[in-house]
Amino acid sequence: MRTVPQFYIRARAILWLAALACVATAGCGSPEFPKTYPVSGTVLLPDGKPLQGGKIEFESVADPNLRGLGEIERDGTFARVYTYKSNGREVEGLVAGEHRVRFELNTGDEDSGGRDPGEDAGRTTPRKPPVIDPRYRSFDTSGLKITIPAPDNRLTIQLEKPKR
Repeated sequence: MRTVPQFYIRARAILWLAALACVATAGCGSPEFPKTYPVSGTVLLPDGKPLQGGKIEFESVADPNLRGLGEIERDGTFARVYTYKSNGREVEGLVAGEHRVRFELNTGDEDSGGRDPGEDAGRTTPRKPPVIDPRYRSFDTSGLKITIPAPDNRLTIQLEKPKR
């Protein structure tokens, strides 16, 4: 009868050690996302007026697979930015470090081909100038970079007139 309790004692000790090992190693794996910081801000056109709508996208310089995306409201502000990976996972905020910036507009004004859709196909209207310089549509040409964390995690991005 003495062997049965010893067996249980040893089994319990082994289970406790196994549980402790699982808990100890659980924090050792690398997290899917590095630490992120909440970010908000305002996007201003060259004349100081707010950019009315669209998307702002951030690309980490250290890891281009980490991109952040935010919606620009009609008053030029963006309040939430989410960092995402190609596997569909996302987390609120941007990772620390330097990021390249680009914009995507919601309106078809820049791509309308100069034709008012409500008019006859044969008539055209003068092409409207782009709302923003087309260079801001690409990370490679925008020239905009920001660093996270930012003071108060608030950004003000002032766009420039097109370079001629």
